[in-house]
Amino acid sequence: MAATSSNREAALGAARLIDDHKGEVPPARYMLVVRNDDRPGMIGLVGTELGNAGINIADMDVGQSPHGTALMLISTTNAVPAILLDRLRGAAGILSVHALAG
Repeated sequence: MAATSSNREAALGAARLIDDHKGEVPPARYMLVVRNDDRPGMIGLVGTELGNAGINIADMDVGQSPHGTALMLISTTNAVPAILLDRLRGAAGILSVHALAG
């Protein structure tokens, strides 16, 4: 069953600000933090690259900033390989990519 917005808010307390970006994805074992230009196609680019690599997105949130950037908080079911992280970092419009595991 997918989490509703009210369930997420109850689990998190409130959305968090990360460098002027609002985001609310619960912590997960594997996560990506992707900062990108706020323009059409960026979510599709990242989702397509993950899907082509067989990486499932378990949860995702996108927060915009007033400065023309967006921040994707993505939890995945598997670790993202270093080669894919590098490919994402080299994509037009992607400003930074950080993998978190724990």
